[in-house]
This record gives sequence, C-alpha cells and structure tokens, in this order.
Amino acid sequence: MLTELGYLVDDELTDAGRMLRRVYNELDLVAAECVRRGVFDGLDPAQLAAVLSTLVYESRPSRDAAHPRMPDPVSERSQSELRSVWREVGQVERAHGRDRAASPTSASRRPRGGGRAARNWRR
Repeated sequence: MLTELGYLVDDELTDAGRMLRRVYNELDLVAAECVRRGVFDGLDPAQLAAVLSTLVYESRPSRDAAHPRMPDPVSERSQSELRSVWREVGQVERAHGRDRAASPTSASRRPRGGGRAARNWRR
C-alpha cells in the first residue's frame, strides 16, 4: 500500500515516506496525501486550523446537528478536497485488505461550529 502511494520504493522510504513517518494521527495517510497534493496551500493560519480540526475532532451523532460547514468558502473547498483524498485513500486501503480510516469530521457539528471555533482561536 505504501509503495502504491509512493511512500516506499524497493523497501526504502521516499521523501514522502520520511514526511509520513512524522505524522501522528489516525488519518496520517490522508493528512500526508493532502500535504503532497497541496490541499492546504494558500490557507491562512485560521483557515488551516479550521480544516485540520476535522482530522482530530470526533463528532457525536445528534438529530439536531446542523449540516457541517467550514467558516468560509476557502476552508470549505479545502475540506471538500480533504474528503476526496480520504475517499481515494480508503479505496487503496480496501484494495489491500485494510480497515478504512475514520471519516474526517466537519467540526462544525458542534454547537457554534468547531471549525469556526478553531478558526477564531487562531485569529
């Protein structure tokens, strides 16, 4: 799987593999692929905090939860790209008989929005 994604070549770490080994998260492959693909490029620190919050936040199911949204259109676009990367990584994981990683959660399911809270905290 790591060879297919370009993190290993002939059982040796590539530059991408060296970057990946420093990512500590349940969604490490998703985060690393997003970095490699430039998903976070152009985000200001507040927008980056909002989008990255979806990699660490776990929503609690609720019937009253509003539709998840990021605090602004730029963050929303990056979050959408992140979810696309997650789906692609999931396909590779399934092809290799691995359990699919948890879904990145739009933190705005929290009251007042965790993505918004992360963005506002960074400001």
